[in-house]
Amino acid sequence: MSEERTGTVETSFGEQSEQAAMRTTRPGRVLLVVVALGFLGMGLLDGVGGALWADVLRAFHVSNGLFGVASAAGLAMSFPVMIMSGALADRFDKRSLLLAAFGLLAASSLGIIVGTGLALLILLLMVRGLAVSLLDLGCNALAMDYERINKRHVLSPLHGVYSGGTMVGGLVVYAVVGLGGGFRISYALLAAVYVVSAAATRLPRPMPVSHDVKITSPPLALGLFRSSVVRILALICAFSFFGETLVSQWAALYLRDQRGFSARVAALALGAYGGAMLAGRLATGPLAARVSPRTLLLLAGATTAVGGALVWAHAPAAVSVVGCGICGLGFASMVPLALSLGSVAISGGTGATSGALLGAGYAALVVGPLLAGALSATLSLRAVVAMIPLFGTGVFLLASRLRKGAPGSHMRRA
Repeated sequence: MSEERTGTVETSFGEQSEQAAMRTTRPGRVLLVVVALGFLGMGLLDGVGGALWADVLRAFHVSNGLFGVASAAGLAMSFPVMIMSGALADRFDKRSLLLAAFGLLAASSLGIIVGTGLALLILLLMVRGLAVSLLDLGCNALAMDYERINKRHVLSPLHGVYSGGTMVGGLVVYAVVGLGGGFRISYALLAAVYVVSAAATRLPRPMPVSHDVKITSPPLALGLFRSSVVRILALICAFSFFGETLVSQWAALYLRDQRGFSARVAALALGAYGGAMLAGRLATGPLAARVSPRTLLLLAGATTAVGGALVWAHAPAAVSVVGCGICGLGFASMVPLALSLGSVAISGGTGATSGALLGAGYAALVVGPLLAGALSATLSLRAVVAMIPLFGTGVFLLASRLRKGAPGSHMRRA
């Protein structure tokens, strides 16, 4: 792939020559349902787990500090998967990646029900980290395959399913606790969902492989970073992953501890953020049929910069709440659009492309908390929140380096 300083991409949806059987058919729609189950499963895991960690840690007799160590070990499992994503996607049918992921998630959920002790918790979180990374890779790669062939933007709505899953997960916990149940019942329900989802992966036929176009992936996804396009899209993913963490975790601390707002204001701000992100992801699909992904990325960066500035400013509580909502709209489409552009911009398998872009995001999740903690300790929480509008501006500038008419400019409505 040729290097272009302006981030020009080489191919377009119309230049792909996969077989007609890969276009929208009943098997293709069934495959999308399975992919949606994958995103739903990841969302349910975060929604249920986030509400119940206090109970789980008490049952395992693990402190908050050691929980951080266990969580880091789980997150570390994503890097081998993302680095070897091309080889995994070429070696295995992507449905098999989803099957393995659902099976591992069911096993880890059952382990949390019966387990105790730090060593087992670390092992379970490592298994879960491996499962989530396989699921993330497989779901995004399959969605990118679908977009590449059908010229329809489906990644944003599918990521919206994840956002909806986090909300449903919280409601499940609310209902279970209200009926007198505990974390074990909630995780048993999760395990049941994953078992059903694992069975569903065998329903659709695999995506056919073109016989007239040889699609190969580098053994290591890192090889794709020789392309300026990949570097631009990877940075957009990194800014988005890091920025989402800043809003979801650090903005509430800033509003409570530095601005002196009540817990209700912080909860309202995060609710506005989550709801706006879900709405933004659902709306991006129809918008992508009319506006180029490059333009949408420019809009997303500008929107995030405005929202982040409102959160950062010493303004009334209502302005901060609105700012968090605007941030949700901005961050909603960044990663899905970057993956969509990558699916048609890179000559090669979607597995490697997905791994390279998501790997940059996961790396940001590791570096982000360390940087945010250092800024908070040495400067202030306001300095941490100031990174949100900076990241929005960064995405705007990066998207501007992609030339007009980049691949994916003419996606049909999902």
